[in-house]
Amino acid sequence: KERPVVETVATPKQRSEVIAASKRISLGNEHIHGSINLKGARFDDLTLIRYRETVDKSSPEIVLLSPAGSNEQHPAYYAELGWLATDEKTKLPAADSEWQADTTKLLPAKPVVLHWDNGQGLKFERTIALDDRYMITITEKVTNTSGADVTLVPFGLVSRHGLPPQHVGAGTSHEGLTGVLDGQLREIDYKKLKDEPLTTYTSKGGWIGMANVYWFTGIIPDQNDNLTARFLYSSVNGQNRYQTDVKSDAVVVKAGGNASKTYHVFAGAKEVAALENYAEQLKLPMFDKAVDFGWFYLIAKPFFHVIDYFGKIFGNYGLAIIAFTIILRILFFPLSEASYRSMARMKELQPEMTRLKERYSADPVKMNEEVAKLYQKEKINPLSGCLPILIQIPVFFALYKVLLISIEMRHAPFYGWVHDLSAPDPSNIFTLFGLFALPPFLSFLHLGIWPLLMGATMYIQQKLSPPQADKTTQQVFTLMPIMFTFLFAGM
Repeated sequence: KERPVVETVATPKQRSEVIAASKRISLGNEHIHGSINLKGARFDDLTLIRYRETVDKSSPEIVLLSPAGSNEQHPAYYAELGWLATDEKTKLPAADSEWQADTTKLLPAKPVVLHWDNGQGLKFERTIALDDRYMITITEKVTNTSGADVTLVPFGLVSRHGLPPQHVGAGTSHEGLTGVLDGQLREIDYKKLKDEPLTTYTSKGGWIGMANVYWFTGIIPDQNDNLTARFLYSSVNGQNRYQTDVKSDAVVVKAGGNASKTYHVFAGAKEVAALENYAEQLKLPMFDKAVDFGWFYLIAKPFFHVIDYFGKIFGNYGLAIIAFTIILRILFFPLSEASYRSMARMKELQPEMTRLKERYSADPVKMNEEVAKLYQKEKINPLSGCLPILIQIPVFFALYKVLLISIEMRHAPFYGWVHDLSAPDPSNIFTLFGLFALPPFLSFLHLGIWPLLMGATMYIQQKLSPPQADKTTQQVFTLMPIMFTFLFAGM
């Protein structure tokens, strides 16, 4: 019996209204709090205590999970576990089944036990334990007094109704469905999932979930099981539904006996140290790749650890970035120096090259021969100025990726007017740095102090390079510092 896609719900309401309308067990530790819905035993109410919506410490906590029926401010997003049957006659707990609880509160040192009886000889018991951070452990037990063997298949899913409120779709970091299956990282963003509405994978162990830049909700089955996982999309009453689910090896519950299966649910911030600890504890393959380090993972992750270490030493992530950049510049100084020397020599030869081009303007082949002879005579390789820069590009791409996805940089203050290193420079030369506000139709004009400094240094670096022989090309190069200053001002 296949897993159903999430059910249709009534007119959306405020998240708090939906939560208040159902029986629940509260849960909490120093990092998360929320509740478990006893209808369906869903994990559909969870907020992150240490992370806020804005840099203002009094702003609301980040809402990670919300129940079905919530409006678009906090659209439905939840995790669910259960059993599937191999026949249609076996009655199983469903999304609308009411579970009975032995307590009203789930704490790190106090697991809760839920019970549900199908009235046909199968008794379901679910023990839920919470650690001191972001991991929930669920042990499912089935006792069979029906008089006949029953075959059940454990499953887990993460479902989302509509796009997350923070979704930007900018491509700087993966936002969508993700997982490691069959030893490979599998990712598909929300937009692409609509074009490929069903993808199925088989795997020995692994994990699945949904992620955006900073947050992740995942299902972790038994790593010794053979898994069938799906990434799927559907539309219900015009609403987009995104779901990833996984089922494990079938379990035979003997007549008069019982069987159990353990799953884990991760719901929290993508803190690298926490993900690495869980990977070690649960023997999870590549669980740190829930953080999107990108193509240059092998470079980016060590960079993150060094910057994070500096951040703890200096107590300021901005100073950590500056210190790390200085170290990189020192390490690459020999390459940079070789590049600058080559460009300086090219600049010295520019008058002679101009004369050759004027002399042989009617004969391009001869002109190229004479220019090559000039390079040979002066022992200059025209590519020697570019090669050191090309070698450095992956390194600085990796560094920039780290800065884009590091949750440690989110809402991290620097000095002066910079209160959030993960946001654009809030100062603006066009408002005389805050003396007045721009009218709405000029809101695109934003140019802060840091972008201006970047543009100035880019202009200085350009002056160190030899001018282009072609005047039009040189004019384009001259405009580039201005263009990039405005382009990066909003980043």
